[in-house]
Amino acid sequence: MDTIHLGELTWQEAKERFQLVDVALLPIGAVEQHGPHLPLDTDAFDAAHLAAEVATACSTPQPVVLPLIPYGVSYHHDAFEGTIEVSPESLSRMVHDIGLSASRNGVKKLIMINGHGGIETSTSLAVRPALVRLDKARRFVPKFSNQYLDFTSKRSVTWYARTHRISPSGVLGDPTKASREKGERMWAVMVKNLVELVEHLKTMSLEEIYQTRY
Repeated sequence: MDTIHLGELTWQEAKERFQLVDVALLPIGAVEQHGPHLPLDTDAFDAAHLAAEVATACSTPQPVVLPLIPYGVSYHHDAFEGTIEVSPESLSRMVHDIGLSASRNGVKKLIMINGHGGIETSTSLAVRPALVRLDKARRFVPKFSNQYLDFTSKRSVTWYARTHRISPSGVLGDPTKASREKGERMWAVMVKNLVELVEHLKTMSLEEIYQTRY
């Protein structure tokens, strides 16, 4: 029972594990375009990798890593081939149902690890460089008519946009500045912060988490 992955356990082993720990990690990714230089499953891989790294770095008893949900809400990328998406309603319902099922197994604290984000070229170079096509990486920083519409501005507001209408390549930023060293530092920070969270949650009761005394 030295594995952290639920899918590698038998049902008897899973029963024993959930008697020892009530924390589980659920990685959630996406299969979508990441420009001409990164693989479509970048978000899915990153979520699963981060969950495994965090669980491995935790003290005994380590949290259980549930199987990855590979698909996410990616309608903003659907003009690019290879993007496979689910609706917000489908994803939220799946996470809800998985959470309820996990709770029946003894999981009281479910941490969802979202791999659907940014700053990805460096992190990919750190963990699977063979899949990064750096020769195809190109800088593309769009210019916006207003600072509040600028994704890179500190004063920006969230707004809906179809990626292909902003960037024909799908790139938003400058992947040519990416490096393995930057990626390693990013992974180290993410793992450290999440391990601290998990270790803290392992010691907390549900009453403390819910703050019912306030």
